[in-house]
Amino acid sequence: MFTLLLQTKPYVHHYLVSNFGNPANLTSDPRLHNLFRRCLRKPAARFTKQYKPLRLVKYTSQSKIIISEDDFYRYGWEMSKVNTIYFGRELENRAKFLMRSIVSVYMAFMSQKNAILLFQEKFGYTDDVWSFDSIRKDFSRNGPTHKVDFRAEITEKTERIILENLSELGTISQKLLKDHVGNKKAKRSA
Repeated sequence: MFTLLLQTKPYVHHYLVSNFGNPANLTSDPRLHNLFRRCLRKPAARFTKQYKPLRLVKYTSQSKIIISEDDFYRYGWEMSKVNTIYFGRELENRAKFLMRSIVSVYMAFMSQKNAILLFQEKFGYTDDVWSFDSIRKDFSRNGPTHKVDFRAEITEKTERIILENLSELGTISQKLLKDHVGNKKAKRSA
């Protein structure tokens, strides 16, 4: 078993460790593992000048990723700067998608500030790993624009179940049930 030391952003490192262990074993995610293999196999040296000024300044953490012996000899053992950035962006997108999904659900029950703080607490993203301001800015730019009202959705579904049960028992008439459902549909379309 061999490992690759990959430069990553701190929150990407935390995402890798949380999902795949330390060192990260990517074999449990075939899509990501194949992307990793492609980055090892085909270093894109022709774009190196484009990324030269970046010098991976924001990539302050180092993540260990397991390379099997077969992959080591078949594909390689290092990654170019271009492929490091390319692979890092895929991991960033996954971490950000997780964050946006969780924070948007939490926001159904609390403010954006509290939702972000709860996300950081529950998933271990301390401020030095992924700052509150960075999460807030990303969520404001790329998060869902509409807020789901879970309370209204749950109330409506519960109400419909109760009315259907009462209708089956004969406590209320089918007419009341149909009228109630019709009124709800009319309010939605208005």
